[in-house]
Amino acid sequence: MMMAVRLSGYREWTEILGDDREWRIQEAQFRLALGITKEADRQGTIPFMTTFDAFLVPTIGIKAGGARRIFQEAIKVAPVLPSGCVRSGRTPLEAQRQASECANNMKPGEFDDEVDSKEGEVWIAHFDVNGFSRNRLSLYERAVWVNEVFLKLSKELMKLGAVAQYMGGDNMVALIDPSTLQEVKDVLNGFGDKLKAGVGKGKNPKEAAARATEALNRIRKKREDNWVVVGSST
Repeated sequence: MMMAVRLSGYREWTEILGDDREWRIQEAQFRLALGITKEADRQGTIPFMTTFDAFLVPTIGIKAGGARRIFQEAIKVAPVLPSGCVRSGRTPLEAQRQASECANNMKPGEFDDEVDSKEGEVWIAHFDVNGFSRNRLSLYERAVWVNEVFLKLSKELMKLGAVAQYMGGDNMVALIDPSTLQEVKDVLNGFGDKLKAGVGKGKNPKEAAARATEALNRIRKKREDNWVVVGSST
C-alpha cells in the first residue's frame, strides 16, 4: 500500500516568486519535509520525499485514518494545494505507480483513499557506505561519489520492485518486496566491500525502519558481515 501526493501548480507557484526565489523554494521544501515527516512518524510510517513537489508514503499497518491525516498536514504546510491517492500493488514500485497515476489525475485538494490501508508485513533495508567518514575526498567530491553509489543501487533495487530514498550522509533506505530478499542481498554483494545493509520486518513502516537500523547497528558492532535481518527467521 502506498500513498502518492502531488503538489498541484507547484511550478506555476515558483514562477511568480521573482528572480530572487531559490531561497524561498528551499524554505518551502524543508518546511514541507519537516511537517510531513513529523506527521508520518505519528501515524507509524516514514515519507519518501522524492522531488519535494511530490512525495510517497507507505501505508501498510499505519493508524486508521493515518493517510488522510498526513494529507491534511500537507494541505497545512505546502505552498500550494496537494492531490493524493492511496493504492496497492504487488510490489512497492507497482503500488507507487498506481498511486502516482491516480494522484496525477486528481484535482487540487482532492484525496482518494478508497483502498484502505491494510495490516501486513513491511520490509525495509537500510544501506550504509563503508568507510564514509574516513574518505579523504573533499566534501563536494565525497557528496558526488556517494550519490553515484546510491544512484546505481537505486536502479538495481528498482528492477526488484523496491522504492528507495537517500537519507543524507551515507545512508539510504529501501522499501522492498520480501520475495526478493535474496536478490537484494545479491545486489548488495555486487558492490563488494562498499556497502552493508540491515533489513527489518515490522507491522508498519516505522517499526520496520527501526529494526533495519537495529540490524545495521549489529553489523557495525560485530564488523564481521555486511548483511543482517531483524524481525524474521530468514
